[in-house]
Order: sequence, then structure tokens, then C-alpha cells
Amino acid sequence: FAYRGVAFVDPEGRQVFEIATPSLAGARWPAAMGMTYGALLEVLHEAALGQGARFHWGSAVRRVESTARGGRIHFADDAHWDADLALVAGAQGLV
Repeated sequence: FAYRGVAFVDPEGRQVFEIATPSLAGARWPAAMGMTYGALLEVLHEAALGQGARFHWGSAVRRVESTARGGRIHFADDAHWDADLALVAGAQGLV
């Protein structure tokens, strides 16, 4: 879907006023565009990789500890990773 703004109408259907949607993507694209959830996740994933993020899909986390430089994540396979920011999803029984 694409739209240029939101129009407000009275009970008779007459337009009372309109709020324009700013063109966030530039003049080449419609002001507001819809995007599927999967496409959004792909864009965010690629952007994170481009900024140096590392993903450990399906890796079980054994524990997380605080360090002087951030934190250390210990995985179930005895590997570890030092990070200044970590997002752990689906954690159960994390100590």
C-alpha cells in the first residue's frame, strides 16, 4: 500500500482537513510504503551485518557474565564471545 496522507471527513463525507505524510524515502518513492515482516527482518539483518554485528542462530547460551569491557557470552559448546551489546532471544533457565 502507498498513500500520501490521512484525510479526515465529517459525517456527511466532506473532507475537513488532511495530514500529509512526509516522504521519508525521498522523492523517488511514495510517502508511506508497506513492507512485509519478513522483508523488514531481512533489511534489519543486512544492516546489522553491515555494522559488524555477529549472529549465532540456534546457539544455546550457557551463561552471561559482566566484564570490564562489556560482557562475555558463554555458549553450550564451550565457545564464548565478548560483546558490548547482546540480544538473547528465547532464553530459558539462563543463569
